[in-house]
Amino acid sequence: MIYDPVEVAITFLKPRVPGVMVSGSLVGHAVNSRHLIVTLIGGTREVRHRLDRWRFDFDAYGPDKRSALQVALTARTALLEELPGRQVGPMIAAEVTEELGPSDISDPVSREQRFVFSHAIYLYGS
Repeated sequence: MIYDPVEVAITFLKPRVPGVMVSGSLVGHAVNSRHLIVTLIGGTREVRHRLDRWRFDFDAYGPDKRSALQVALTARTALLEELPGRQVGPMIAAEVTEELGPSDISDPVSREQRFVFSHAIYLYGS
């Protein structure tokens, strides 16, 4: 099955991080706004014609350190505690693993507050 794993992640996260723009890029980003950027950084086919493992980076922005951390922790909790076993569109998340917990790394260009974190999401077709 051919599908967009970024769209799966964004569709899942949007209603779970209220008041936050969730997207796959900085397009439309306003400096010092609450924004969660979902970036696909690779993946592997784990089971032929059945299960994919996608690795994502998440960049959580906020007007201050506390807000950016709140965005990161809210998204992290949803990914780890709510996504496994859930169907999102035509895909089902078999498992989610954390590869890097939220890390305080300011944006190198804008100097905005930002927390970055990484997860692997295992998806298969329903």
